[in-house]
Amino acid sequence: MHGVVMRGLQQFVVEEYDRSTWKEIKTETTDRSERYMPLKEYPDEELLSIIESAADELEHSREELLIEFGISLMDDLLDMYFVYFDDDWDALDVIEHVEEAIHESLRARSLSTFTPPKLQTKRASTDAVVIKYTSDRQLCEFARGLIRGLAEAYDDPLEISEPRCMHNGDPYCVLVVERQSDPFAEL
Repeated sequence: MHGVVMRGLQQFVVEEYDRSTWKEIKTETTDRSERYMPLKEYPDEELLSIIESAADELEHSREELLIEFGISLMDDLLDMYFVYFDDDWDALDVIEHVEEAIHESLRARSLSTFTPPKLQTKRASTDAVVIKYTSDRQLCEFARGLIRGLAEAYDDPLEISEPRCMHNGDPYCVLVVERQSDPFAEL
C-alpha cells in the first residue's frame, strides 16, 4: 500500500479521535515503530489489519470507516497529484482520467512495486462516468469515499451507485458517478 494512504490513515484517526487511539490500534496490528513515509510502500495486510482494528475500536463498520477515511484523504491526494490534472478539469474529468494520470505513472516508476487499483472509466455523458474497479484489496468503499471527497473539494454534487460489487461475488465493482442537477438553479 502506498505510504500516502498509510500516513493519511494515521492522520485521520488522530484528527478524528486522538493520538492514544492511533497508538493503541497500531500496537494491536503491527510491530512497526517508525512513522509512515508518504512515498514508501507498505504491506497491504498491514493496512487491512489496521482498518479492521480501527473499525472495532472506533465502533464503526468497515464500510463507514473506509468511506470517511477516503473523504478525509482526498485533499492530501489532490495536493500531491495536482500537477497531473488539467486546470480546466472538473471532478468527473479527474475521475475519468485518474488511471492514466496517476495510477499508470505509479506502476511505471522504475523499481516501483506500487499496485494501485485498476480502473477502467467510460464517460457515459457530460454528467456521468462509469468506473470498472478491480483490485485484490477490494477497497471499493474507500474508492467511494475518495469520490465523495473529490466532490466536496470541487464543490460538485456527485451521486455514487454501485450496481456490481466484489463483496457481493462479482469479479469487479462498477461505480456509476453522476452529477446531480440543482432543481432550483433556474428559479
